[in-house]
Amino acid sequence: EEFIHHEIFEKNCYEPLQPIDGAPLIVDVGANVGLFALWARERWTKCQLICIEPLPPNLEKLQENLEEVNDVLVLAAAVGAQDEVADFAYFPWAPGESTRHAQEAAEQRERLWAAAETSGVTAPPQLKRLATPQLQQSFQCSVQRLSTLLRSSGLQGPVELLKVDVEGDEEAVFQSIDEEDWPRIRQVVAEVHDIHGRLHRIQQLLQEKGFEVEVKQQLPNEEGGYFAFVPESLQLFHLRAARPRGIKRGGDGEAPEEKRMAGQEK
Repeated sequence: EEFIHHEIFEKNCYEPLQPIDGAPLIVDVGANVGLFALWARERWTKCQLICIEPLPPNLEKLQENLEEVNDVLVLAAAVGAQDEVADFAYFPWAPGESTRHAQEAAEQRERLWAAAETSGVTAPPQLKRLATPQLQQSFQCSVQRLSTLLRSSGLQGPVELLKVDVEGDEEAVFQSIDEEDWPRIRQVVAEVHDIHGRLHRIQQLLQEKGFEVEVKQQLPNEEGGYFAFVPESLQLFHLRAARPRGIKRGGDGEAPEEKRMAGQEK
């Protein structure tokens, strides 16, 4: 959690490509315990937030962290290409690493371990615990398409920022957006695990939908006395995308009337 806090609040890893003004609607897919949501509210004090998170322990902490925040709708679900129920591995000591893609996560841990040994860096102690099945918890969680969740929220109008951090499901999140909902999305920030060409396919999809895309690989860095060991072999990327300036919002070329969240907080 310390690493995630540093990345979000100190390095502004989810800074959008273009400035956002007013009272934007922001959708947080993979809300975890709410650090991005807190950063967004600090940045845009009048924003509306939809926080989507599937795991019960994370949801409990998320709601606790956002208890004093208004205009927040928390949805208990994962986002995927189709509506279903799926098994998720939950790691109490590293909730941000929880995933339904256990094999992919195991391969990433092996890459991290190997890179640490090669570089002479002490691997984080939780790495061994992540690789110990007896210390993991398992939850069955609802998986829904993003378009389904947007409709269930009752909110209309543009999504000024879509944030995606879902530990291997990022491509599925974009596949879960119906054609009629794409014009609502104004900007995207995402962490992408580039496995089997995933990053290229996401870039291509966003470009086909009219976005300009910027990609930056996460690498080992030291800033303000804080060292983040993210080896190149992990193939982790920050992706930012935005529609070109001057493109009007909404499916019909105009910005639809927006609904406030009155009566829908938490």
